[in-house]
Amino acid sequence: MTSDVVVRVGSGVADLVSGSTLSASDVVLAIVVMIVAWILSRFARRGVLGVVGKVQGISPDQRELSGKLTSYFVLLIGFGVSLTFLGAGIQPLLSAAIIVAVVAALALRGVADNFAAGVIIQTRRPMQLGDRIEALSYQGVVRDMNGRSVVIETDDGRTVHLPNAKVLDNPLVNSSSNSARRTEIQVHTPGIDNIDGTIEGILAAAAQANGVLADPTPVAVVRSIDQDGITMVVRIWHHAEPVAGSIAVSEAIRLIYAAEQQHGRAATVLTPPAALPAPPPPPAPPRPS
Repeated sequence: MTSDVVVRVGSGVADLVSGSTLSASDVVLAIVVMIVAWILSRFARRGVLGVVGKVQGISPDQRELSGKLTSYFVLLIGFGVSLTFLGAGIQPLLSAAIIVAVVAALALRGVADNFAAGVIIQTRRPMQLGDRIEALSYQGVVRDMNGRSVVIETDDGRTVHLPNAKVLDNPLVNSSSNSARRTEIQVHTPGIDNIDGTIEGILAAAAQANGVLADPTPVAVVRSIDQDGITMVVRIWHHAEPVAGSIAVSEAIRLIYAAEQQHGRAATVLTPPAALPAPPPPPAPPRPS
């Protein structure tokens, strides 16, 4: 349907041009206008590249796209002016421009949304190259930010392209914005004779783990006390880097367990399991024939 409309508009412009009386000066003026428009498009492109290049956070491909769009716009205006010298009316040109604009808007809607979102992301800088983020149910390290997507590398080596528009419209977690991260370790120990001494010993053992930060110091939050013992959550801070953090948590768990064993208490030490996604619904039973 779009191609038929474009053909009709083009044939209408051709009829207007063929039905009008042209002179050599009109043709020369039309050619001159196109040459001038081409020259101006080159200068406009360079000017936009120079201005956009001074804005921090704009990637090279975004600057190049801005320059090309400006150049095409100037050429389109020059083409319309040259057609008026050839006798074409302004109404068909406006109709053609509107149709082209609508078709371009529909075709490039997603591209334009991602481009605009990319400019906002790189201007506000909620993340930088090398940051570890979580967005759109993916976790990884930011490797590239361009006019279309944010490219991250996941822990299992996959490369994921996250569309800029969706990244901007959804929650974004930047784990690298703070150099430290807190992890909770759940501890259950049957030691109920000396509650304060048990807690102090567990905190001292956790603080001795390599990678556990001294500031903030580890703290214990008692969740329950009954005849079976004490259940608490030990909160430790460690470096945000995933590998170093995992090593620190692992060593803290081992040291807490070893400290409780020295006091003759069989403690249970673990980190809360991560939330698992809901299983898919069972398939619908077949309909009776």
